[in-house]
Amino acid sequence: MHPGQLLSKQRIKSGAPPDAAYAQQYPILTIAVKKTCLTILSLIALLLGAAAPLAAREVSEVQKMLENLRELEKARFAARQSLHDTPTSPAQRQFDVRFYRLNLNVRPDLQLLQGSVLIEGVSLASPLSHLEIDLFANMAIEAIRQQGNSLNFQRSGNRVDIQLSAPLQNGEGFSIEIFYRGQPQAAGLGAFNWSYFQGVPRVWTLSEPCGAPAWWPCKDDPADKADSVFLNVTAPENLVVASNGVLAGITSLPGNYHTYSWETRYPISTYLVFLAIADYAEFSDWYVSAAGDSMPLQYFVFPELLELAQEDFSVTGEMIAAFAAIFGEYPFIREKYGMASVPAGASMEHQTLTTLNIKFITGSHSGDYAVAHELAHQWFGDCITPRNWPHIWLNEGFATYSVGLWEEYRGGEAAYRQYMKEIDIGSFEGALFVEDTTNLRALFSVTVYQKGAWVLHMLRGVLGDSLFFAALNRYATTPGLAYGNAVTENFQQICETVSGQDLSWFFEQWIYRIGRPVYEYRWKTGAAGAGYETTLEISQENLQPQFNTLPYKMPLQIRLAGSGSDTLLTIWDSLPAQEFRFHTDFLPNLLEIDPQRWVLKKLRRIEEGEFTGIPLYFKLSQNFPNPFNGNTTILYGAPRPTTVQIEIFDLLGRKVYVHQTPRVFTGFHQFTWDGKDTSGNALPSGIYFYRFSDGHSSLTRKLLLIR
Repeated sequence: MHPGQLLSKQRIKSGAPPDAAYAQQYPILTIAVKKTCLTILSLIALLLGAAAPLAAREVSEVQKMLENLRELEKARFAARQSLHDTPTSPAQRQFDVRFYRLNLNVRPDLQLLQGSVLIEGVSLASPLSHLEIDLFANMAIEAIRQQGNSLNFQRSGNRVDIQLSAPLQNGEGFSIEIFYRGQPQAAGLGAFNWSYFQGVPRVWTLSEPCGAPAWWPCKDDPADKADSVFLNVTAPENLVVASNGVLAGITSLPGNYHTYSWETRYPISTYLVFLAIADYAEFSDWYVSAAGDSMPLQYFVFPELLELAQEDFSVTGEMIAAFAAIFGEYPFIREKYGMASVPAGASMEHQTLTTLNIKFITGSHSGDYAVAHELAHQWFGDCITPRNWPHIWLNEGFATYSVGLWEEYRGGEAAYRQYMKEIDIGSFEGALFVEDTTNLRALFSVTVYQKGAWVLHMLRGVLGDSLFFAALNRYATTPGLAYGNAVTENFQQICETVSGQDLSWFFEQWIYRIGRPVYEYRWKTGAAGAGYETTLEISQENLQPQFNTLPYKMPLQIRLAGSGSDTLLTIWDSLPAQEFRFHTDFLPNLLEIDPQRWVLKKLRRIEEGEFTGIPLYFKLSQNFPNPFNGNTTILYGAPRPTTVQIEIFDLLGRKVYVHQTPRVFTGFHQFTWDGKDTSGNALPSGIYFYRFSDGHSSLTRKLLLIR
């Protein structure tokens, strides 16, 4: 029995999750459990034939790996954003592109690109007399033709307005060809990169999110995927051209040149169209699907890295099989999967051909996390592309979580849980949904990557393995989403359909809110009839209450153990403060909350003896309950007879309450505050700070008042 199944089973024991009204009415939940033997929990083998566990590593290693990926991807985004940040225009929404054919002549010696791009599409409006295409202003247009006739065009910034020879009606097709030339503009990491190694050219592109028009004219909208893209690229014959899809042929040309013809027949976004030209050494392997279909694995690496890459890439086929067993078959199986080395910049999940920074090719498999991350993007990013960038967690959160699934495949449950533990940095800034996509720090933050992965982990805990993986597979294979575009609500809807549950509460609090719950708790056990009753008191506040004061609603596993017995059950916590009672026929001496770490949270136990006896120094407790909406209690300890000054401040630093106690003796005392100012006026909801001083020491803590 794996944890997800156990969670579902215990949910039945404890009853359905209380809604807000129920919880307000019945804040104390009593659960009766039977004596059980200690159960060793394990995940059923989702993937057969798993290899040996991964080698032990330092806890900080995963953080360094992910930081590497994030910073490189943030840098590539910044480089392109400075070049082109114009959103899709109303004019561009009036037509749908179906096909591109790029005929390019690349001259590394001159850093010059010249050629043409054929664009075929369909009108979505009546009448349609103009097409608006993206191409950076530094690229010169020599002519635009439709059926052999030259078309008039005007340029404004990075947009090209093209007047068609005759207006089109809704549903009517068009075909135009743009002839152009220039030196593709670079900024930062650049969308089109020229480099040299010992005098040999090494050229590559990286267009996410908005860099494709730096080197070819297109409608640069990730939501408008072309049904197919053909690239015919002419380059010096001593160089290899790598690109998306299937190699249709290589044609030798006079003057020591040749033309590579690559064809992609799956829908593809413009930012995923890619080419690389270098002195590549090539090697290959095969992936055989569960259905017995064979697909080539093609690798293009710099000659000096060949042996290292042959070792590092040897796990790729196994990795594809592992992910295919979960997400559904590799989405581009009629073409290929491959990797191409690049000398600098970010690794990037170009459709069917990932680029991998040479720093990840070591021959020791230390870059397997990057290989797994980018491979997972073939499903989440390439096959299913976010409709717009605020939903980027559907790319990066899913890919980061997929690395955990690879860890689970290789090393079992322990490796998976260790990975999830390592990617929890303790506090995540901002919400998972990125409202301001010009904020690169937010767009490529640990929140998007690592909290995004944790949201999937928590969803797995809520649904159980069977439903969770069924939903994940359904999301990755649903027509209209697969080979198309999605937003968070599409994923939520599929999860709800598969599970039969309303999950709006889950997605609202974890995608759109900031923070995580901090649970403070205390428990006690006593005899009750023929058995024992354990009382658990839990209060919660947000780790970042300045942004979010609403309580979280989550299932929490509770483990009770003692006298050789052990039981695991599930409660639903949804209020600022709740009390739960459990009846057992054994005496528990251990209570653990969420022992298997299904919930992104902080825990703090309030020890019964923490504020008893004689204090050796001035002490101040956290108020309880916290948050509160009536009275709250604060304990303090005086190491000597004294009076205590109590002051409470609002977030602006204004003193709203002051009180001086009568002289108190050595020992612990309690103070109860009713949420009113010194004059007896009720204070509004918010964060306040309380400061206790005994003339020698001064201690301050934070509390949250909710009206």
